[in-house]
Amino acid sequence: MSPVSNLWLSEEMHRVLVEPDSFISYVGADNKIGEPVLEDSCGLNRSRISFCVYTILGVVKRARWPTSLEEAKAGGFVVGYLSNGNPIYRNPCAEQVLKLLDNLLALIRWVKLT
Repeated sequence: MSPVSNLWLSEEMHRVLVEPDSFISYVGADNKIGEPVLEDSCGLNRSRISFCVYTILGVVKRARWPTSLEEAKAGGFVVGYLSNGNPIYRNPCAEQVLKLLDNLLALIRWVKLT
């Protein structure tokens, strides 16, 4: 997760995901379409965004808490109980992913607007 965190939380990525003109330029949406292999200088930037998003998604989807309620409680994965007595579990990767959430939500806003 460290390479993704470093890239995703960098000042450059934050600026790109917050400023509309920077985002459009970063992904190459303002460039004239040409030969992708020869002229697409923004392909690496789009790849970086994809790499970060898919890594975050993979970590969240693969993270699991123990199946035994007692083990989950002992490990700190149970954060409370519903009114019917069912436990409320915390995702094991929540601490790492919460740091990345602001930029991820900013990207989702851009995708939703387009």
